[in-house]
Amino acid sequence: MSRRNIAVYEYRKVISLMRIGKSNREIARSGLVSRIKAKQIRNMAVSQGWLTSVTLPTDAEIQNIFKRDNNDASELRKFRDIIEQWHKQNISAVVVHRVLREGYQF
Repeated sequence: MSRRNIAVYEYRKVISLMRIGKSNREIARSGLVSRIKAKQIRNMAVSQGWLTSVTLPTDAEIQNIFKRDNNDASELRKFRDIIEQWHKQNISAVVVHRVLREGYQF
């Protein structure tokens, strides 16, 4: 389940399960999210007061908090020209990633 996109309704379901007392492990067993993701959602829900409030958060509130930030993609845009050159030279993605990490602190 690594890095999969989680829909707003799935976040809502996880938060509602937490509100009725389900543990992170029980939520993970249900297949909605991993234990690590459940912990992250719980921490955010606690900080937002969603586990103790009377109503569930709105879809907009959930989306604002949990929307996936595409910083990696925007960071890569800086290197687009050089990556395209490497691609034309048939340099593997593993090597490109390693060079970006080591040479450009990506």
